Amino acid sequence: MKGRFALVRRYEIMREEFVFPEKLPFAYAYPRRSPPDRVYRGLGREERDLYDPLSDGLSPEAALLIEKLEEGTLRPEEVFSDRETTLLFASAFEDAEEYELMYLASPGQEAPEDLALLGFDAGYEPEEELFSALSDLFFFPLWRPDPGGKEFLREFRSLNGAGLFPDPEAVEAFIAHYAAFTGDGALVPLAVYGAPEA
Repeated sequence: MKGRFALVRRYEIMREEFVFPEKLPFAYAYPRRSPPDRVYRGLGREERDLYDPLSDGLSPEAALLIEKLEEGTLRPEEVFSDRETTLLFASAFEDAEEYELMYLASPGQEAPEDLALLGFDAGYEPEEELFSALSDLFFFPLWRPDPGGKEFLREFRSLNGAGLFPDPEAVEAFIAHYAAFTGDGALVPLAVYGAPEA
């Protein structure tokens, strides 16, 4: 996998606005609990969408970038292949402060020097749409593969303060357990990098 940048909603915004499925059990770190003991900083946090409201102060460069994306002459993977273009894309929208820049890579792959390794997530290859099994199980449940909230309790307890696995071996073990439990063998380990102070 080639590393790529992403713009995702900040955890506190997700936590405030996320609509939970009905009759959700109080399991894992579902944000109904307060205060949270982990601030999830993985990839499962609503990536910035091309159809979000555009900024009133749209620069000519950002307007051209959006136009190329809408026409299909520029692909999303080209936008997120370098920081400069990702940040230009970010500047095109309102509520920029609600999003944070992160970088996704395969474990062991090089990343930008100014971003810190936050931990390891488990998701699908991050080409078009981002998905995280950690987010879905532990933080912002969408598909609820474990409605009882007990099957992955040991893995949940091993997550670091960023809601991610601390090392590649732990995420690989989780992926194997998840595949055996759900039948979904498409997850891959992803190293997540972000601003160290955030």
